[in-house]
Amino acid sequence: MMLIGGILLIVTGWALYAFLPVAPKVAMYWFDMVHLVVGIVLGVSVFAHIFLGIYNWGEFLCMFGDGTQPLHEAEHHNPVWVENEIMRVKANESVPVTGQQHVR
Repeated sequence: MMLIGGILLIVTGWALYAFLPVAPKVAMYWFDMVHLVVGIVLGVSVFAHIFLGIYNWGEFLCMFGDGTQPLHEAEHHNPVWVENEIMRVKANESVPVTGQQHVR
């Protein structure tokens, strides 16, 4: 939705900037309405994302912190992911890393 909205904002804004004096008024009216409505929807969604990021502070810290999340929070918010993807290990046991290889 954000990608389509961004493309709509770019296209309608460019059309309003470049063709306003020469284009039909009806077309420019609808370009202006689409530009306005999409801009408002995307602006409100930015504030919604900020609110949800602050509301779910643990996951916010996980995204912008060190990338880890306590297991009890992960189990609460993402139980299927924890059940299928998380492997329980003992304190002194090593964990095999799959998918990423570190080159030194």
